[in-house]
Amino acid sequence: MVQSNYNTIDDFIAHVFSNGKHFSKYNHLAFIILENHEIPWSWYKEKLTQLLCWNMQGGVTGAGSGHLLYFCKGDIHETLRKVKDEGKTHAMVCQVGMVLSGFANQVTEKTPIQNFYEFVESDQFMRAHILARSDKPARIHQQHFEINLTKWDGQDIVKFGTDYVRSKENIHDDYTPYWIEVPNLPRIDNFTPDQRTHKWFTYPHRNYEEEEQKFYDYVKHDKKTS
Repeated sequence: MVQSNYNTIDDFIAHVFSNGKHFSKYNHLAFIILENHEIPWSWYKEKLTQLLCWNMQGGVTGAGSGHLLYFCKGDIHETLRKVKDEGKTHAMVCQVGMVLSGFANQVTEKTPIQNFYEFVESDQFMRAHILARSDKPARIHQQHFEINLTKWDGQDIVKFGTDYVRSKENIHDDYTPYWIEVPNLPRIDNFTPDQRTHKWFTYPHRNYEEEEQKFYDYVKHDKKTS
């Protein structure tokens, strides 16, 4: 295991996050990095978090400044309420472990940031990685979701129970519907196959050493995961 440059994720966030200049045109948007408690602090987690900061903080490909970054260590609903109270209209949430690419050509292929900009201009309430297995309550995976805060009344948008209607078609397998409808919430959409092209989640808790090596190859040698 490669050693981290910081003792804890709190040390990293305190050093990397700043209150510098931001693009005024994006002041109504919140970009939230969500802690992943299933990953121990190490070089691997540091770089996963660093790359999220890089890709989320500014511009269609990241690597700049301008977007307001927030870090959530606990319940995402509390952070969403906070940014809504600050006047933010939309939020993009990514959990540590999500890798966003800025390598798209930005014309025929969109980066995840471009896709979020388009979401903000749409009338959609929310899009996320929906999990609706027939033998379990439906929920979203918090690896990445986007939400229109002006349409959100503070209700749980992570766990939905078994009272729902979903599309017959799936993104993959039989538990990833294109959309889901639950009581008292607008329809929630899934990310489309095209939108998934330039992002991937490492699922580090499944096989830590294997996923660490894949990510190491990605950042050190530009060897993309399969």
